[in-house]
Amino acid sequence: MHGNEKVGITAIGCALRRADTDIQYAPEIFKALTASAVSPDELAIARDIIPPHLTPIFEARHKLIDAALKSSGITQVLDLAAGLTPRGLAMTKDSAIIYVETDLPGIVEQKREIVKQITKKEGAAHSGLYIEVASAMELAELERATRHFGPGPIAIVHEGLFRYLTHTEKTVVINNICALLKKYGGLWMTSDVPTMQNAYQRGDTKVGAVTGMNIDSNLFATVTDARDFYERFGFTTQDFPHKSIQAKLVSPERLGLSQEVVSGVLDELCVFVMKPI
Repeated sequence: MHGNEKVGITAIGCALRRADTDIQYAPEIFKALTASAVSPDELAIARDIIPPHLTPIFEARHKLIDAALKSSGITQVLDLAAGLTPRGLAMTKDSAIIYVETDLPGIVEQKREIVKQITKKEGAAHSGLYIEVASAMELAELERATRHFGPGPIAIVHEGLFRYLTHTEKTVVINNICALLKKYGGLWMTSDVPTMQNAYQRGDTKVGAVTGMNIDSNLFATVTDARDFYERFGFTTQDFPHKSIQAKLVSPERLGLSQEVVSGVLDELCVFVMKPI
């Protein structure tokens, strides 16, 4: 059985907020989404649970992982709970890149149709992009999704998944990541360092009501606690704080957000790049 499809509404919210950035393909994905794949009611809920002032979070984490991928030189990427990310479309403009997005069936169906619309209009093949049904908690499904990879290292990425998982569920996913990295080698990159120190992560009753989850119970106390948790599985971690690129974000100016507000939103958030020991 697959996980909670209700989390899909948050994928719509992320797509909505990325459209207010300069992330490649973000506007095209949101335009296609609103044209055919999402109802007015779903869009209204997404706007409510992820308000505009949170946009810098989605811009910062996306760009930090982009930079980490580029720096790594890895050309095979597995994206867990990928949602409506534009990264696969952007990266596979380079024919040397193999990018495999995975998610639950309903979201995968939406994303395949959106990609079909965009690539048809663009006239580009993006032959290295694959969108597969696979739960991050099911190793057999993930292994099936990685059939597109050849020999050599992979990067496993995810943004936002772990705030919806209990620590027990996180452990299952991490063990799956360990198994895949043992087979291929490579790196694990994630912005999923959700802590009680960040006001956006803490007390998120709106997302909790939509998903039926107690978000606070899934959070780490501090970034140090998150690092300790991950490193118990045999990883070294390198931190990239969201605030490190605050001055380069375009969404604050587009949305009329003060730097004080942006700083508060990004507080204590970071991307971890992890390597198996």
